[in-house]
Formats: sequence, C-alpha cells, structure tokens
Amino acid sequence: MHFEEEDFDAYKSEVEQFANFYDEKYGKYLDPLRSAPVFQLSGKEFNMYDAYCVGAQLAMTENLFRHIRRTKAFHELGSASDLGPIPQIALTAIAGSYGVGVNTIVAGQQVLPDERGNVYYRRRTFQTAKGGISVGDVFMDNLTGLQNHAKVADFIGAGVENEGTAVTTTATDYTATLARLPIRKRKFKVTVGALTAQDDGNGNIIGVGFSSGTVNYTSGAIAFSLSVAPSAGDEIRFHYEEDYEKADDIPEISNDLVPKPVDAQVYALKSTIGAIKSFIIQNRFGSSLDDQTTKDLIEGMAAGRSVRSIKKVLEALVDQKAAASMTAFTFAKTNANEGNMGRVAYQKGLKDELRKANYELHNLSGDGFVNRYLVGTNAAPFMESQDGYTPTSQTPQFGPYIMGTLDGNPVIYAPGLVGNDKIIPFFNDPTEPFKAPVAQGNFMPFFLTDLLRHGKNPLQQQRAAAEMTAYDKLVISYVHEVSLT
Repeated sequence: MHFEEEDFDAYKSEVEQFANFYDEKYGKYLDPLRSAPVFQLSGKEFNMYDAYCVGAQLAMTENLFRHIRRTKAFHELGSASDLGPIPQIALTAIAGSYGVGVNTIVAGQQVLPDERGNVYYRRRTFQTAKGGISVGDVFMDNLTGLQNHAKVADFIGAGVENEGTAVTTTATDYTATLARLPIRKRKFKVTVGALTAQDDGNGNIIGVGFSSGTVNYTSGAIAFSLSVAPSAGDEIRFHYEEDYEKADDIPEISNDLVPKPVDAQVYALKSTIGAIKSFIIQNRFGSSLDDQTTKDLIEGMAAGRSVRSIKKVLEALVDQKAAASMTAFTFAKTNANEGNMGRVAYQKGLKDELRKANYELHNLSGDGFVNRYLVGTNAAPFMESQDGYTPTSQTPQFGPYIMGTLDGNPVIYAPGLVGNDKIIPFFNDPTEPFKAPVAQGNFMPFFLTDLLRHGKNPLQQQRAAAEMTAYDKLVISYVHEVSLT
C-alpha cells in the first residue's frame, strides 16, 4: 500500500484485511511471535500492524524465491529443488528476528513499499465550521504537538453560546440569522443588555422589554422589537441549541495519516565458520557452530535495530527540548537529608519525579502517557529500588534489553547510549505504529544467506544477514527526561 495523506480508518481497514490474510497464510511463523519475550515483558500484544509488517516481509521473500525458481539462469545451473530448505529457513529467520531485541517496542513498525517512501503520523482536523472553528483547523497534530482540546467540547456540543454583536445604533427593531441550524424548540434565548427573552416553542420570542419577536427554527431568521431602545454598546447575544436530530449532519472531524518521507538504507553483517572448528565443537559439545552463527547474526542484527531506534529517541529528545518548554526534573543520587528522611521516603522522590515527567509529557503531546523507560548505567539500580519494580527473568543479551518493569511498563537498559545518570521516559502506543517517538520503515526483509565459500580457502565458509530499513524521528513530544544529580 502506498499513501499520500490518507484517512486513518480506511488505512486501518486495509491493514486489517492484509493482517488476516497473512495470519492465515503464515500462521506457523507469526504465532510464535505472540509469545516472544519482548511482547510478554512489555505488555504489548502482537497486533494486526505487527502481523501486517511481518507478513509483508514474508510475502516479499516468497516472491523473491518464486522469481529465482523461474529465472532461466537458475535452471541452467540447477533445479528448484537445489534451493532445498533455504526458503523455509529464510521465512523462519524473518519472523524470528522480529521478536528479538527491543526495537519493536521502541519504534513504530511501518511498511515501506519502496526504497524511498513514507512513514505516517496521526493528525485530526475539524471538518465543520462552528463558532470560531473553520473547516481544516487542526485540533491534534501528533508530529508538532499542536492541540486544541479546549475547543472540542464546544465543537461537539449542540449548544451555541454568545453568538451575536454589540449594539452600534440605538433602535428598537432588530433582525439576524443564526449560524447553526435547525434550532431546537424551547432552547432559544436572546439577551440585549440586561433584557432577556426566549422562545415559546411556537416560534414566538417572549420576554420583559420585548414588544414582539419571532424565530424561524428552520432558517434561523430572527426578528424582534424592543419596548425601549438599548444603549449604544449593549450586547445582543443569542444562546440556543442546534437540533441534531433534525440537522442534515452533525459536527465532523477528520482522522488522517500524514506522510513523512524517509529513505531506506542497507544494514548487513557476516560471520565466518571454519570447518575444523565447527567439527571440534560438534564433536566435543554436540552443538552446531552453524546454528550458533545463525543465532548470533539474528541477535546482532536485532541489536543494531534496537540501537538505531534508541538513538533516534534521543535525537527526538534533543529536538523536543529545543521546541518546547520542558521542566528539568532531577533526583539526588545521595540522600542529603538522611538524618530526617528515611530510605523509603527518599526513594519515593524518584517516583515523584517520574510522575511529574509523565504528566508534563501528556500536557505537551496532548494524548501520550509514559509507558516505556530507557535507563543508563547509574540510573538502573535506582529504578530497581522503586516500589512497583519487577525484574525480568530474561538473560541479559547483546545490545539493549528489558531489565524489568516499573508498574508494568518496560525498563530498557541501554548502557553506552543513554547517559549514565539519565532516565528517558517515553510513550509508544502499543495498539498502532503512528503514535511513537520513532518510526521504522521496513522495506527489504531481513535476509539470511546459506553457507557460502569464503574467499579461496575451502576450509572456511561464511553466512551473512542483511536488511533494508529506514529510521526517523516521528512524534518528538512523546519523550521526556529525568536526571540523577
């Protein structure tokens, strides 16, 4: 699928159809991912966007092997059976690599149909003119953090308050036409200075100081006469309710996906296997060096994805600091008040700072709440000491990994990336890939080669892994920071 600006619901419906198709076709590859540690530890379900993303890569790989089988040059050198188990190994590696590392819970996973393509973020706009709102006005833009939540209540409500103008010439007869139609009976009121009148349900305007008056509920035409002319500067204000049941339509908003251009890059890794060393390990330990090499390549590529995503989160933090007024939340590494403050009260201070960062992130982004943490070397033990922290049983692995959860939210240990004394709280919507600080656009699937001869030496073989993906900052307001001082 390739979109410019597109309706979110239409995109979601199409993704759901593809996800169901891929689930049915590639179930044996996708089902194990649902119980992958990264999803179990993070509380994120393997959802339809994940199924669409992985399924698209599996389909692309199958098409590649289908093309190889049809190629004349291939049949001149061998037969389709010469591919042996390679296609199945490739599909297993693609699916398996998706559940390794922390990349899938840091970056929103999207699909690139071309090497140069788009990742998407959410934007909502008003599609009905009402009050001070025009068609096309933005009430939520995830990329810029622009939000107009205060206008939403008035926008969706049937009631209209204070429509009208000031008196410029003193007179007794006035006419006007109301903007929101039709008008609900017995819900119309007009004020002129201190005078007030309302409709009687039959189109008549009745009130003290009003000699006559009518309201047309369908056209919005208003006409009334006052017993005494008002003073210049008095306000004429109409308060009424639109009859939604009889209206042609009700207020509308548009929920769109807005493109952000990205370019995919190639990432590759290889490992060399010596035949003699492979034999010794197989003979002595009963394990295959080839299998271990494959595992190492998958984990190495996964670590690379995680590192690239986390670096983009940190870039997003830098941009957010420059774009918004962020509070510098801090927590002292030593208890300077130890004589008067117990250990529990002292440790609670960090939780308080994390809560403050959470609410400021929500205020700046408009719709995100912290559900992920990146931590540096010195910050990690402080997180472990917090009430609500649960360590994982996961063995520390190559690259960033989930060390535990704080109140159910994954804590990702990222030494060498995140500053030693830094905690980076951020939001990544677990239900969709468009609301995340970083997007990963997947183009060429993760590919693992069969054993290939290495140079001139027949005793050495090599296996390689490669993929082509794009990474970019998406919603920078979904990132905050707490520093240990």
